[in-house]
Amino acid sequence: MRMPKRPSGRHLLWVVMLFLALPANASRDQRLARYVEKDPSYKVRIRAVLALGKLKPSRALPILSRALDDPHSLVRLVALSLLSKQDSAAVFTLLKAFVKREGNSRVLRRARLLLRGMQRKRSVACLPAPY
Repeated sequence: MRMPKRPSGRHLLWVVMLFLALPANASRDQRLARYVEKDPSYKVRIRAVLALGKLKPSRALPILSRALDDPHSLVRLVALSLLSKQDSAAVFTLLKAFVKREGNSRVLRRARLLLRGMQRKRSVACLPAPY
């Protein structure tokens, strides 16, 4: 049986599951980053971004920030949803810059909602405790 030139989505799913079963190392992160940045299929890039959600936030943040520059809007939406789960100053700054440059109305609406939610959380956290 001849192997296909490019892995199918089902094949990539098994590869991603195998990566997640391995201990964390730099080569696994680099391979996922390569799938996110260079694979021609947006479906493969979405699965790779979803796999990044399983990593520690500090390891996934640089790759997810590069996924926000993806040409396909669904990849950017998935990266936004994963970034919204990380509540940090770096993500807040990243989302503010992303809102200024995004052109797709659907992605822009989602990014603004996430940004407002993060602002509300920050403002509530800054309030003094009731006596």
